[in-house]
Amino acid sequence: MKIIFANVIIYLLQSVYSSFLVFYFGLTPALVFTKYYAWQLVTYMFLHGNFFHIFLNMYALMLFGIPVEQLWGSKKFLIYYFFTGVGAGLTIFIINLVVGGSGAFVPTIGASGAVFGLLL
Repeated sequence: MKIIFANVIIYLLQSVYSSFLVFYFGLTPALVFTKYYAWQLVTYMFLHGNFFHIFLNMYALMLFGIPVEQLWGSKKFLIYYFFTGVGAGLTIFIINLVVGGSGAFVPTIGASGAVFGLLL
């Protein structure tokens, strides 16, 4: 699965450029709202906090994603993966706008939203 490969490559880059990548590519609702960093709704899925974070996300993606990809084909799987990941990002964004507080300034990272979408 190419998504796993992309996540691992980006995780290796993140080990060198962590602060920069998390600031610009992690999902920070306040930045999406005030500075229009809309790409963060997609890019946050490729960043991870530590080795166990990426390991567990990619293991779950492999465990649940490969059978779905084999059944649907790569193109439909990729569309669905990004649909669920962006949907999770929009949920985080909307909840933080409604609730407010300091959560709007804290970046969200990880593929968990997209992986849980596969479980759906």
